[in-house]
Amino acid sequence: MNFEKQLDSIIPMLLKLKRDPSSEPFYDMMSDALVWEDEMLFVGLSAEQMGCLRTIFRYRTSLIVGFPDQRLEQLWKLLRAKCPQWIGFSPSRCTPSDELLVKYQTLKAT
Repeated sequence: MNFEKQLDSIIPMLLKLKRDPSSEPFYDMMSDALVWEDEMLFVGLSAEQMGCLRTIFRYRTSLIVGFPDQRLEQLWKLLRAKCPQWIGFSPSRCTPSDELLVKYQTLKAT
């Protein structure tokens, strides 16, 4: 599956999202990733679009835990170039953090 082709179709949806400072991350088992409540795009996406988005979430979580998954980096960089204003690129959501690492580990274990 070529997620790069799906990326352009989800960008308009990503641009409509508004950052909610009170939004909390939850654990998405399908992507093994943290996803913030205000990033929800799970309704109305095709399986391919959802796979693309989950790949983005997975890569971001690999950054958070301090072990970037190089296999997914190209898609992340492409989205960052095409849609730098996406709320998921907020430094508080994609920078290595002990607090988010603990949250990830705790949510994953439950």
